[in-house]
Amino acid sequence: MTYFTLNISHSDNSCQSGIQHGLKTYQAQRVFNLTAITALYNTAVYDNYENPLFIPESKVIIDQIQTVFSGPTPNAVKIGTVLSKESMIAITEFLSAFPSIPIVTEMTVKMNDALFNDWCLSILPIASFVVLPKDQLARLKDIKKHINKEAVIIIISPTDICVDNYNNTTYSHSLDMMSIGDIITASLARGMTSFEQMF
Repeated sequence: MTYFTLNISHSDNSCQSGIQHGLKTYQAQRVFNLTAITALYNTAVYDNYENPLFIPESKVIIDQIQTVFSGPTPNAVKIGTVLSKESMIAITEFLSAFPSIPIVTEMTVKMNDALFNDWCLSILPIASFVVLPKDQLARLKDIKKHINKEAVIIIISPTDICVDNYNNTTYSHSLDMMSIGDIITASLARGMTSFEQMF
C-alpha cells in the first residue's frame, strides 16, 4: 500500500528546512510526500524569515492543495510556514472539509505577534498535533486556548521532545529537531496513532 502526505510549507533550496528538508524524512519513512509551497527562500537569507523571495497569493496556495486532492487523498497533512492571514484561513477552510485527515502544524519560524494570533485562530483549532519549539514555551498558554481538547502539543528542543496534552502526558526522545513534525505526519499517514509507535 502507498501512503500519501501533504506538506504545506516554504521552499528552502538548501534543504535545511521546509519542504525540501521534509522530502528526505518522508522518503526515509517510506511515505510519498506531496507539496504546496507557501513561500520561497534563498540560502543567502536563510535565517531571515522576514524577507522571503516570494510569497504566493492564497489562491495560488489553494490551487496547489486542490491539485493534490484531485488525486489520491493524503493520509495526513503537515502545515508549516504560512506567512499571511488570508492563506491560513483559506487552508483551514479547505482542510475542514476533510475532518478524518490528521493535521500536524508546527511553529518553527519566529512568528511576530500578529502572525502568531492568526495561526492560533485559524490553523490551531483543526490540528491533531502541534509542534512547538522550547524557546516559544511562553506562548503555550495561548496555544492551549485555541487547540481542540484531543490535540497533542509536542514541545521540542535540539536534544529532546516533551509531549504535553490536556492529560499532561509527557515523553522524551533525542531526535533531529527539524524532522519531528515530518516524522509524526508520516507516522499518522501509515496509521500509527500512539506517540510511542512513531519513535
